[in-house]
Amino acid sequence: MYQVVSILSAPRSGSSALARLVSVLGLSFGPKEDLLQDTSFNPYGFFERKDLIDTNEILIRESISDVSGEWLLSSGVHPNDIDWLLSGIHWASRAQPIDKNTRLSPAVHQRLKNSIAWMSSEEMPVWKDARLCLTLPVWGQLISTIPIVLWREPSQVASSIERMMGIPYILGEWLWAAYTSAAVKVATPNGKYLLIGYNELCRKPEQTVIVIANYLKNNKLDILPENIKKAAATIDVSVITQHGGDGPKDPDLKPIYEWVRSGAVGLAPDLPPRPVGPSDTALIATVRRLARRKTMYEEDLSKTRRFLRLLLSKKIIRILARLYGISRNPFVKADR
Repeated sequence: MYQVVSILSAPRSGSSALARLVSVLGLSFGPKEDLLQDTSFNPYGFFERKDLIDTNEILIRESISDVSGEWLLSSGVHPNDIDWLLSGIHWASRAQPIDKNTRLSPAVHQRLKNSIAWMSSEEMPVWKDARLCLTLPVWGQLISTIPIVLWREPSQVASSIERMMGIPYILGEWLWAAYTSAAVKVATPNGKYLLIGYNELCRKPEQTVIVIANYLKNNKLDILPENIKKAAATIDVSVITQHGGDGPKDPDLKPIYEWVRSGAVGLAPDLPPRPVGPSDTALIATVRRLARRKTMYEEDLSKTRRFLRLLLSKKIIRILARLYGISRNPFVKADR
């Protein structure tokens, strides 16, 4: 059974910065061609394996019950949008980790095995994907894990999600709570785990790296002392937004926030239970809002395509040719 370090966090929590840091410490995400490409949002890289993301998507889709689909249908969402919405942020904001004893089809089980084959050639493998907060128990059938839970201020996470995805701020807070509590829940069966605060990492990079390095050493990973300062130097404070810090606006989420805040860096105790989730009214409103945005986007795209086809049609070219006194169509070769 392979042993892998798992970085667990809500989306937009700084996990890419932490991933870059541990890679300098000597851990490996596998061949670069297997990872998501860099973008302007993450110029240093996402450090996420494409096969892991695809497999996690399959696990999540298979775990969604028919009740979830009926709930969305009853909310007035068009049936064609169900798959798109179920895989999105709305279901995840009220999701729980998948049961570790979930029975998998032979095809899915084989896909899991294929997705961890790269670990055989790595001494210290590591992976990250926010979906691991929900799927890690299932992966536990094939691997053992050394979990690192990363948390960030809910206001920062919710604001980032709202800017990037258009998800309302208050629902972004619930997404933070769902993933943060799920991350702790899936890490707990492994005994002690490390809880890292993103802002603490930014303010005290070298001290936090030492805590991480010692944690990995205690789990029998060979971390070279000379890599610690190099790893701390990877934290680029110039691209880090550290606004916020007053906790969630939703009072129901205060207990979870106070708990993670008190544990900022160190070995964490048990997480208090989180509320059930945002109200159906809030979720339905968001689902409808995003469904409308998706429809509007598709309509705009369709209009643009029709306009381009019309613009490039022979009829338009002939009209333009007459208007500008061109005797023949310049885009058509003359007969010889």
